[in-house]
Amino acid sequence: MKTKTRWIEAIMREAETLEVSLPFERGAAREAMIARRSDTGAERMSA
Repeated sequence: MKTKTRWIEAIMREAETLEVSLPFERGAAREAMIARRSDTGAERMSA
């Protein structure tokens, strides 16, 4: 249960950082978050 709460809090912080306010923008914000994660992952693998 605690893990789920932390996950939700992390998503809310991410949304606030990206200033996501409209429902249709959430998909784009999520894609950007995934893209950023895959970018950092690629950097770690090549390092």
